[in-house]
Amino acid sequence: MSVEIRPVRHDDIGRLTDVLVSVFTSGPFYLWAFDTPDRDILLHGYFEAKLLQGLQTSQAFTTRESDGVAIWDRLNSAVAYVAQIPIPLPSKYLQAITTLKTMHPRESHVYLDILATLPARQGIGIGRALVQPVIDACADRGTLVYLETDREVNLRFYRSLGFEVAWQLQLSGGPLMWGMARAPVLRSKPG
Repeated sequence: MSVEIRPVRHDDIGRLTDVLVSVFTSGPFYLWAFDTPDRDILLHGYFEAKLLQGLQTSQAFTTRESDGVAIWDRLNSAVAYVAQIPIPLPSKYLQAITTLKTMHPRESHVYLDILATLPARQGIGIGRALVQPVIDACADRGTLVYLETDREVNLRFYRSLGFEVAWQLQLSGGPLMWGMARAPVLRSKPG
């Protein structure tokens, strides 16, 4: 199956926010970090802000059908990606993000901040198609690629893309998290 990838456009924001909420609303990290009565409203605002930042920095990609999304950080080295979330975030989230940032590699790297595919469309290559061009470009430049996941089931998928577990951490009172890195190995080019 061929999946057409393109940059996120402004008219994608509503649909992709819904995709992100549907994928992550039951994820261990977001269930724990956004354990508040207004959780759905907060998650909607949070993901919308992440998408808008990715749109502004040209570091967010989707499919023709807008059934998946990848948001990167440090993809464009000249662009500082700092999500400006215009809503109050739960203290558990802020503490967890502070901890997770200390786990990032010290060397220069590209960070896969968010990868999501609509649940009904998972398993047909959309996630792989969304990240493969950036992974290939990083391999060509010899750049490390890094990500975090809160679901053990994702480890197999990311390993199939060349990632290895760099660390495993139980957040205080929260879920188990994994940091994964894809080594900066230069690919040989034909010719």
